[in-house]
Amino acid sequence: MKKYIFLRIILLVFLVRGSFASNQQLQRDIENPDKLYLESSRIIGEVNFETGSGEATFLENGNSFTRLSLLLKRVDNFSLHLAEKIKSTLSSGRVVNGEEVYQISTLLNIYHGISVKFNELNTYAKPDGLNTFLQTGDTIRFGKDLLWLATYTKLYMSFYNNYLNYYKHINLRKIVKNLVKTKRESGQIKIDELFVMISHVLEEDNRREVREYFKKYREYQQKYTRKGASIEEEVQFLFFQIEQDHIVEKILSNNLENISNYTFTDTLMEVFGKVTNAISGVFGNLVGKVRWRHGHFYKDSFVKEKLMSKLQPLDILFEKTPFALTDTFIPGHFGHAALYLGTEEQLKNLEMWETSLIKPYQDRIRKGETIIEAIRPGVGLTTLDRFLEIDEIAIVRQKSLIKDTFEMYEIYRRALDQIGKKYDFNFDVETTDKIVCSELLFFAFGKINWPTVYILGRPTISPDNLAELTFYDNSPLKFELNYWSKKRGTLIEGSIEDLAKNIGYEKSLLRSTPEQIAFNKKEYRCKTVITTKLRSGSRRSRHIQRRVCGVEYEKKVYNSAESFRDGHNGYFK
Repeated sequence: MKKYIFLRIILLVFLVRGSFASNQQLQRDIENPDKLYLESSRIIGEVNFETGSGEATFLENGNSFTRLSLLLKRVDNFSLHLAEKIKSTLSSGRVVNGEEVYQISTLLNIYHGISVKFNELNTYAKPDGLNTFLQTGDTIRFGKDLLWLATYTKLYMSFYNNYLNYYKHINLRKIVKNLVKTKRESGQIKIDELFVMISHVLEEDNRREVREYFKKYREYQQKYTRKGASIEEEVQFLFFQIEQDHIVEKILSNNLENISNYTFTDTLMEVFGKVTNAISGVFGNLVGKVRWRHGHFYKDSFVKEKLMSKLQPLDILFEKTPFALTDTFIPGHFGHAALYLGTEEQLKNLEMWETSLIKPYQDRIRKGETIIEAIRPGVGLTTLDRFLEIDEIAIVRQKSLIKDTFEMYEIYRRALDQIGKKYDFNFDVETTDKIVCSELLFFAFGKINWPTVYILGRPTISPDNLAELTFYDNSPLKFELNYWSKKRGTLIEGSIEDLAKNIGYEKSLLRSTPEQIAFNKKEYRCKTVITTKLRSGSRRSRHIQRRVCGVEYEKKVYNSAESFRDGHNGYFK
């Protein structure tokens, strides 16, 4: 008994130290999640489990288990942080950004890798049966039984907590399910493997069977034998691992929430989405074909050459086609947005040309397909010549992006990942299997907190929403140019103030300086005013209600700091 109490004290000290170190690691991972993803991939690749039956194999596999468990704990902590942050965003009526969606997608990949490795360990340590479970005569077999239990507790706690964090929230569950659908449709069978493993660990029949093994574990907890000091240390550590997450008593008491896939609720939402998407799709395909002339920049070599002298890789392009019927149904000034990838020469200068991202598209880029866009047929590449079937173009650019090689790579990755996806006639930024033009930029520049609006209960983003961020204080974007034409063969070079006016902003004389122009958003608002008036010849009063409308100007400020984003999603009045 004294030995058991001593082990409990050691465990408590171990947990306190581990918790402090874990919190420090979480802060580092929040600041640099990409490093977490890279290190996770490296560790998963390095960890291997042997299949021998001797003591050396057991010790080696125990060390690998320790390394993998620490990684799982680290990933779980970050996953919890991400879930809480996104739930806070969604609960306050705001929208997750593209970077957060990609973080969930990357976490799914990491959890698959960790689960596969733990499954290999389960195969090595699988018990011979309940009757011989935790027999003290064979120390190696006894240790393997403990290793099997420890593996189960780690996976169960991870899967169960992620279920509570991600699946219980209806909108967050929608994002996860949509990501799974996107991965499945793109041929990523790993996602199905992951969910098979999750189902096996969490399903009721398996939990009932495993519960019998944990009952035996409690019976033998103080009766294990020792055979060699190194084995004793390993077995002692496995006891720590099993007890660390305080899950054993819950498993034994069956005091765990029932697992639900929310099929009925989600099916209703999916049917509604399909119906509205189908209606919007038919409507969009019909009006999308209606054009009554060519754009004023169509086949204009002068405009093309002028643009080519200005364009830089990852410039954001906006266009207006007032001669197309679709433009009349898209709110705001601009009707379309796209991303300029760059020419072969530009990509070579950035050392991107020979990367695995660009190589599959080298031939097409050489042929002039340097723009990626989402149009009615889907997401694909196009040429500047085809893109210039327009009357107006504006270009904005992310500040200092050219100096951030890693972020440039990530933007290319996120953008090119969208190629081949269908057009999202629902304009829902939280879906990933279908995408609209402005959502392409929303996901590609995922670290930017773009302004969004809700339409029919769905978070949407329009080209004007993208463009207006240029006029926020502290904006990550800067204005490059705005060209338009009133007739073929002419070109008007608009200023930043012209562009601002077109999308509802005006220069602030009070806040502008010679070095920096500041803008306010111009909005027409109405409010109800109630006045009290005494009736003639009476002490009684009557209330007069009237609507008062007028123009209001407000400053918009952007801040990308995570602590600020948690409360304001990057922008506020």
